[in-house]
Amino acid sequence: MPAALAAIAIAALVPEETARADVLGCDDTNRRCIDDLYFARCAERGTTRETCEALGREAEAVWTATRTTTAGELMGQVYYQLAELARRADDELVERDYLDRARAVYLAIVDADEESVAAYVMLAVLDSENPDQYVAWMRKAVAVDPGRANVRFLTSALMNQATEEAFVEVIDILQGQYDAAPPGIDKWQWAAAIHDRLSFAELAFDFPVDPGALAELQTQVRRDSDWDEVLAVLSSPSAHAEDVESALETACTLRTFFGTEPCINGIERTVLAAREPSERNAQVLADAAARGIRLAPSAGMIADEELQATRRQLAVWLTEFADFGLDSVPVLEVIGRMSETRDRWIEVRQEIVRREPGNGEARLQLGELYYGTERWTEAIDELERARELLPEDQRYRIDPYLRQARYELDASRSLIQ
Repeated sequence: MPAALAAIAIAALVPEETARADVLGCDDTNRRCIDDLYFARCAERGTTRETCEALGREAEAVWTATRTTTAGELMGQVYYQLAELARRADDELVERDYLDRARAVYLAIVDADEESVAAYVMLAVLDSENPDQYVAWMRKAVAVDPGRANVRFLTSALMNQATEEAFVEVIDILQGQYDAAPPGIDKWQWAAAIHDRLSFAELAFDFPVDPGALAELQTQVRRDSDWDEVLAVLSSPSAHAEDVESALETACTLRTFFGTEPCINGIERTVLAAREPSERNAQVLADAAARGIRLAPSAGMIADEELQATRRQLAVWLTEFADFGLDSVPVLEVIGRMSETRDRWIEVRQEIVRREPGNGEARLQLGELYYGTERWTEAIDELERARELLPEDQRYRIDPYLRQARYELDASRSLIQ
């Protein structure tokens, strides 16, 4: 299992504890400080095995004294990273020793704290070579936190078992997620996941699959999505401007069920309506069309050449929206996404940041683009600003880029000197 999955686990929040302690200057209630400490001392490029081992000893001392979940997770994560370092060095005995230590720590955590999702996920990672045990741990993780990532890991593992019992469990899990979700993109994505599994099962498995299951699901989705109303809105966008965005979101997300035409044709009608000089809801329609295009299948996913040509024409029309005064931020975003060069995407993102300097998401995306083109100083500036603007629970998306950009900048300066 890749280290990236392990990094997800350490970012999970932990339940309340009474005993508190300090780990190398980090109060173990401060998750952000603990994460930064872990990466700086253990997981980042440029750190050494010795610094990682030292952090493990510090975490172990705190864990032994307090039994706080935070310190235990840190120690288990350090052990896992040390095992990764040993594996890269082809030191199998040391790797096995650290994996065993990590497993013992996470078992102790779940014994004391049955709500530690991070511990269940890490135990699944550690037992990934044992499919049954991996599934057992992920079932526990999903029971505590049925988030999309946990459900995806569990259902993928169950599908790999290729048994009728596992397949039935997958469909039950996904159907439960679908039933619990309110109408909207999240619900339609769960429906698409069920559709994909049912379609795959018909082709791949020897055991019988109810031939009416797909038809029954399609009937349910048609009813829950008010599909006939969606088609009515998209047939006349000007008359239903306030509902177009939701209708496009539904049509483009449910293309697995109802094909790409309602999505693509709905976007085309909406773009044409927005371009009408007399249209009083032109900006509303333009923004809706732009968001619909972000959900529409890319040209590479469309086999029909006519639909591909239509989507290319949509891209041309979007770039002309400025002539109509309709180049809002949503429109600029989709122009950037459909541009053929990274430089053009950077230009568009720079314009969005200029218009909305307090848009943390836009600054994060611009920082990632600078990062991808090795413009380290500019990347650091934008990522630091994004870190200030976005909520703290979003920083896990920023910090790996920011740390690596700083490392690369320092390395490049060292080479120059």
